Amino acid sequence: MTALWSLGLSLAVPLLSITLLLASLRRYLIPRRSLAQRLRVLARLGYTSPHIRIVGFFHPYCNAGGGGERVLWTALACMQREMKGEAVVFVVYTGDVGHGKASKAEILAKVKSRFDITLSPSTLHFIPLENRWLVEDSTYPRLTLLGQSAGSVLLALEGLIGPEGCVPDVWIDTMGYAFAYPLVKFLCRIPVASYTHYPTISTDMLHRVSSRLSTHTNSTLIASSRALSALKLAYYVVFARVYSWSLRKAGVVWVNSSWTRGHVEGLVGVQREEEELEGEVLLDGGEEPSTTKLRQRRKLTKEETPTPSSAPSRTPNRPTSAPRIRLLYPPCDTLHLSSLPHSTSSRIGSSDPIIIFSLAQFRPEKEHPTQLRALASLFSSSTLSPTLKERVKLVCAGSVRNEADAKRVEALRALASELGVQEKIEFVVNAEYGQICEWMGRASVGLHTMVDEHFGITVVEFQAAGLIPLAHATAGPLLDILLPSPSGTPTGFLAPSTSSPSSSTSSLSEAFAAQLEYIVSLPTDEQDKIREAARSNAQERFSVRRFEEGWMSGWREVVGGKEGW
Repeated sequence: MTALWSLGLSLAVPLLSITLLLASLRRYLIPRRSLAQRLRVLARLGYTSPHIRIVGFFHPYCNAGGGGERVLWTALACMQREMKGEAVVFVVYTGDVGHGKASKAEILAKVKSRFDITLSPSTLHFIPLENRWLVEDSTYPRLTLLGQSAGSVLLALEGLIGPEGCVPDVWIDTMGYAFAYPLVKFLCRIPVASYTHYPTISTDMLHRVSSRLSTHTNSTLIASSRALSALKLAYYVVFARVYSWSLRKAGVVWVNSSWTRGHVEGLVGVQREEEELEGEVLLDGGEEPSTTKLRQRRKLTKEETPTPSSAPSRTPNRPTSAPRIRLLYPPCDTLHLSSLPHSTSSRIGSSDPIIIFSLAQFRPEKEHPTQLRALASLFSSSTLSPTLKERVKLVCAGSVRNEADAKRVEALRALASELGVQEKIEFVVNAEYGQICEWMGRASVGLHTMVDEHFGITVVEFQAAGLIPLAHATAGPLLDILLPSPSGTPTGFLAPSTSSPSSSTSSLSEAFAAQLEYIVSLPTDEQDKIREAARSNAQERFSVRRFEEGWMSGWREVVGGKEGW
């Protein structure tokens, strides 16, 4: 009994201390610092009145150059344009500015170079986050999710009350650090919104741990131990409950795909009506739709199509504390990419290389090693003609964020040499937007191997650019992007079959190799039909215009539809 009393006391003291600290911050420090911070930020933008509204975007890695950053900059550019003339400015909380880092001008130049997006510097300010290491996975070799989530709370606090901090009038998180929402809501009493690319934890992750499957998020050591797997599962369950509680503090949560929406709705307790499911997709040339049964295609409601940003009009049994969840596909460069050569003959001459093009940041989850092994497996195929073997080439393009990513590229080079395909692979690192477009105009196939890619902007860009996409048969590519056209023509291909999404490395590589062989062996006229159907799909469903319409619709919900809010 004494031991229990001591344990309870030891837990109560720090909890009480934290509670008192937060109460003090809310009552005294935040109000005192808020006006001074606001005036300082506004003065740097040339404003003297404190009555200018500030919209804050929390995006610690704003200069990374990935799909998440395209969402941030497209949303910002849209708001600058649509709210021009209003008394509003924008701040971005990021670790990419500060001592010895990028300047504001350099970041805006990269946004223009990488995404062809122009931002006005006159209403945009960057707030440095000197302690971004708090959310880096390398900081936490163990309990990484917990460490990063706790770190995001401290990082948000730095953005609010740090030396260069500022309390905004609206807090928009475009990276998915949901654990910071309760803090922002409690301390600042401002609206909170989120664009969630993927849930920090999902039922898929729970399933992999409970099934003891080894992946890059579940080490072989844990997967091979029943006791460690049980312990990690308990940790995940508790983590998921705290995460769902944090998500509920947002007023509006934009989600980027059907897969993400399903997980988020489950986490926050929103129950949707059963929707009619229909349709299937062709996996490869040797299977009939009736035997593949890859996917059930959801019948879209009027509210979801043709404008994916609009939310369903009914969300039954929505708890009063749950956020409004809005499906909003990420903005994709369909307009410019659609001007690239369309037909197979116009992009590939009779003696030109047949380029398989990969575009993804060099991060572990992008599964670049699978691409290299698939290429090696393709070249070992006895059914691929010698002529095609001679012409096929893999180009891996992507951005490198830090030293860890750079080392990952070197490891891939070493793997290519080990597999004997180094002469058939080219790595393109940190290329500018124009270079990427040039590669897309020459490539034939777009390859994306990430498992559970929440959406997959790159896959849509492949479609718009006239490539034939090949992606893993999970999440966004499966449910949202690579749907057959109304006429039944494929808009891309998937590997492997959905009956085995967690295949071993060897079989997964072989599945991709089989699909690659099928695609490059297709007659030119069949390839052209697929390219045309793919481009139409991208143009009709994933344009920047549709994203901007959905973003501004959601924004009006964030501020309650108030003029001048």
